[in-house]
Amino acid sequence: WLAVLGVYEWEGIAPVPPEMWLLPQWFPLHPGRFWCHCRMVYLPMCYLYARRFKYDAAADPVTASLRRELYNENYAEIRWGDFMHSVADIDNYSPIHWMMRSLQNVLCIYERLGPWRLIRDRSCRFAEEYIHSEDLETNYLTIGPDLETNYL
Repeated sequence: WLAVLGVYEWEGIAPVPPEMWLLPQWFPLHPGRFWCHCRMVYLPMCYLYARRFKYDAAADPVTASLRRELYNENYAEIRWGDFMHSVADIDNYSPIHWMMRSLQNVLCIYERLGPWRLIRDRSCRFAEEYIHSEDLETNYLTIGPDLETNYL
């Protein structure tokens, strides 16, 4: 959410590619095979990630203040990609497995080389339709009230 608010850059976020929804459903990493709560978080986040939604923070004094307060160095000089796997020791209950780090690094390369516009657009349309379908099927309750904020 920090990236959406304009106080963190998308380059520091582990990839959340919407193209995963276009994989065959039998594929082990297809989001449809995720636990229901993970799937319902992945769905809107992959859309936000793909579209790189970001608050236009250039003239906002609150965002500028947050950027100064959150970081010890100049916001414009931070190399965001260097912090993708960073987790504070106090929050690191279960370290990221080396295989997951490797997969995230491969997905970063995919993001740099692609994504191919047609595939990205198609996968975003799928995610958007899925979100609307979930809203209609659950009468806008989704799987939990906290997740509805992701859909907005």
